[in-house]
Amino acid sequence: MLITNIGEATETVTPEVLVAPTPQRAWLTVERLLYGLLLLVAAGVRLVALTLQPLNTLEVTNAWQAWLVATAHQGPATTSPNSPLLYSLYTLSFWASDAGDVTVRLLPAICGIALLFVLWYWRDWLGRSTMLVVALLVAVDPWLVAYSRLGDSVMLTLLLGMLVLTALQRISRAPDTQGQGAWPTVLAISAGLLLVSGPQFWSFGVVVLLFVWCCIPAERWLPLVRQPNFLIWFAGAAIAGGTGWLLHPEALGALSTGLTTWLHQLIPGDGLVTYPLSWLLLRLIVDQPLLLCFGVVGLWLLWRAAAAPAMATQPAGWPTFLTVWLMWGIFLNLAPGRSPLTLMMLGLPLLLAAGHALGQLLETWQYDIAWRENGVLMLVVAVLFLAFCFWLAALVSSALFDAALARTLVVILALMLAIILAYTLWLDGRQARVTAGALLAVYLLLWTISSSWQLNVRFDLAYPDGFFATYTNPDVRQLAADVQSLSAQRHGDAGEMPLQVQMVETPDPVLAWYLRPMRNLTWVLAPGMAEGQSPPAIITLSAADQESVQGLSSAYLGSRYLLRDHWLPESFFAVDITPPVVNADDGLWTRLEARLNARWTTRTQNLLRWMIYRKAPAIPPSDGVVLWVATVDGQE
Repeated sequence: MLITNIGEATETVTPEVLVAPTPQRAWLTVERLLYGLLLLVAAGVRLVALTLQPLNTLEVTNAWQAWLVATAHQGPATTSPNSPLLYSLYTLSFWASDAGDVTVRLLPAICGIALLFVLWYWRDWLGRSTMLVVALLVAVDPWLVAYSRLGDSVMLTLLLGMLVLTALQRISRAPDTQGQGAWPTVLAISAGLLLVSGPQFWSFGVVVLLFVWCCIPAERWLPLVRQPNFLIWFAGAAIAGGTGWLLHPEALGALSTGLTTWLHQLIPGDGLVTYPLSWLLLRLIVDQPLLLCFGVVGLWLLWRAAAAPAMATQPAGWPTFLTVWLMWGIFLNLAPGRSPLTLMMLGLPLLLAAGHALGQLLETWQYDIAWRENGVLMLVVAVLFLAFCFWLAALVSSALFDAALARTLVVILALMLAIILAYTLWLDGRQARVTAGALLAVYLLLWTISSSWQLNVRFDLAYPDGFFATYTNPDVRQLAADVQSLSAQRHGDAGEMPLQVQMVETPDPVLAWYLRPMRNLTWVLAPGMAEGQSPPAIITLSAADQESVQGLSSAYLGSRYLLRDHWLPESFFAVDITPPVVNADDGLWTRLEARLNARWTTRTQNLLRWMIYRKAPAIPPSDGVVLWVATVDGQE
């Protein structure tokens, strides 16, 4: 306070301090924009033509019992569901909306899209570049897209399992219990739902334990799980999710069915399809060349960085976790009961490791130097690669093995390697490796996108994907439409006509699902008269039952419909190679070329055509049913 006169005081004058305003960070960043674009891509490939292919046996097995309960219909049991959570969610969905193929597949598709949201919370733990690449791979990965378009619990388990891992790593990095936020609750709920998610819980549960052992200190998670609130949330989520908010307590019986289903993935049971080891190798080569190449490189980079802790950027224990996870996946897929659903345990660790390798590639790329030289290298190699693809297509299309085309392919491949080696020796070795790695990543990414499209969006009987050994023929939809049309014409109601459907021991789940609008449907072991009258329509399992049908009081006309198609790439290796006819006077090259021609025309050409175009040499074998319709006054 300034004193100017005795007894007089003036106000204190405080000089203003100019504080620079804190710049606010824009919400819409380039990173968020890229994640948004990847979400659109993931949603597109998972939702486009979602019902192009009819539901297979696995899908209708999960949906049939839930539909019966939700709609209060009386129907025979086919097989028990194996996922309490999926059964509860399907029951709620069928009660709230019309049941259909879209309803069955929409929930897994949403889970597949939501998986990208979960990956957002790993950015500051594994690196922004790494997780951006991982998000790209997740969006277009052939197997993950296939699981997202499959009416089964496998995608539900993947989403909940990754959510458990996310909550664990967020809790472990919190400075104290106050900084953990809502993640302990998220962990308890997601872990409880994971327990009742389905058969794949027993595979992913091992992964969760590995993650806790390798990456999470015991003092971070052990006090947490002992808290009463955590146990209440965990048990409440498991009970509520497994029983549909206590409305369907019978769903908990699916826990034992799920365990039995998982055990059959180790040792196949009677009547189950056995997938040969060649199928696994072909699936890796055809669907996942990018993960095979860069996944191995990523693991090597992680272990090399772990050997130098001062330069390591990944969390401690992460290389060990991915390696043991990969070994667990290899074990599951080498077991005799391997199936398409066990591929996830092999693909996910490779995908995360490949994301690290490609993220490192992005971070080491030098954007400000040698643009001219790098551009020329990339252009020349790209042109040679297109030429390689052109000559490879010509070789695959040729009727006989063309040695000249094969030599041209070898020359083009050697020329590409020579150019990259020359660039390495005379200009910049480091930049040459980065450029070559980027080109290889682009080529393999395009191959992955093509494989994902052919596996999930394209459906043609002449182009089987061979992912599942058995898939439903579109004829079953035509059968259901014809039955309902006939019922509408003769009874004035599309679901009123009495219909007998033959079964072996239990009802066929595919027929049960697509004929569910028929209210007067009866399952029989052998068709016959019902209440002294011949049924107006009968569905038999094969045309061999014509005699028993014709023995009824009315004349019947039959029409055959395909029900299922059976095909695996193993059929290429089952064909015997015809020994070539050679003369004793022929030279060594002539005899060798004859053997190559014999192998080429018998196996190799057909195998390459399928690997590139998914084109089979013949329509896959099918089994079907026959719809017999009683004539009216001698007319059809």
